[in-house]
Amino acid sequence: MRTAHVHGVIPLLYRSLHASCPEAVPKVISDQLQRHFHVNAFHNRFLTRELLKILKLLEAHRLSVIPYKGPALAAMAYGDLSLQQFGDLDLLIHKKDFQKAKELFISQGYQSELTDTRETDYLQSQYHLGFVRTDGRVTIELHWEVSWRYGLFRSTSNVCSAGRTPPASSTAWGSTAASPMTSPAAHRA
Repeated sequence: MRTAHVHGVIPLLYRSLHASCPEAVPKVISDQLQRHFHVNAFHNRFLTRELLKILKLLEAHRLSVIPYKGPALAAMAYGDLSLQQFGDLDLLIHKKDFQKAKELFISQGYQSELTDTRETDYLQSQYHLGFVRTDGRVTIELHWEVSWRYGLFRSTSNVCSAGRTPPASSTAWGSTAASPMTSPAAHRA
């Protein structure tokens, strides 16, 4: 169970064991897995509702954004939000729209993880910045590049098809099996 926790696959382990051989799993372990599965499912639904609220807000202000990892990955990879473990929400946005998105997040009770003076320097050398809701229950990572450390993309222009940006509500963007937007390897990195 420790290994499943480290790799973030407890929900998948629970589902597989429960479906294939529930009688082979000791009750205490089965109960722990089931409890974790249900807590994770509740948490994921909560974050997904917040994601939909944020997407609607950004779309209302005509900011193009691509949700990736988290709920988007769970929906595309497993068809079930409860089977993926995620702790934050990741959004890909054009760098030119960063300041407007930041202002919108602040208006919704989020704050940057960095002070303004540290943020200026940070933005010059990094590819994302986190925003935490004031109650501490939600963190949004706003990316303007995707996983540059892993050589996937250097800018959002590389993920647009024929110069077209996907709608904010699109969760099917990049749904091909080889897409880094849904790659479990990119998610775990």
